[in-house]
Amino acid sequence: MGIDDPGTSRFVHGFLQLGSSAAVAVFLFLVGARGTLWGTNQVMDCEILKEIAEAKGKTVAQVCLRWVYEQGVSVLVKSFNKERMKENLDIFDWTLSPEESKKIDQIPQQKGCPGLEFTSDQGLYKSVEELWDGKI
Repeated sequence: MGIDDPGTSRFVHGFLQLGSSAAVAVFLFLVGARGTLWGTNQVMDCEILKEIAEAKGKTVAQVCLRWVYEQGVSVLVKSFNKERMKENLDIFDWTLSPEESKKIDQIPQQKGCPGLEFTSDQGLYKSVEELWDGKI
């Protein structure tokens, strides 16, 4: 399924109907990282996340995964690196303090993917405002 394929639009629409948690999980694949066409390394370079990770003896990625998990959102991760796969699973025997969660909550956020590629005059969503219910 291509990104501009009508099937993709129906797929995304189905997940958006399930609610924001499902939509977040679907769009996580678009986050990217340094060196990709669609992302940056802003999360991994965030000083707040680095401080929390160091205090917990965890990686920034683990802190992020734990925070998302504590929000009740399903997380989809991908790695072919065995060490990272182990790290991804090592988020269940500790928690973030309320203060740490509040610090993370206050990090300015933005959509990594506004969703232009999911809109079309012939599709279910004609504009990004319609796709995101006006919350761009």
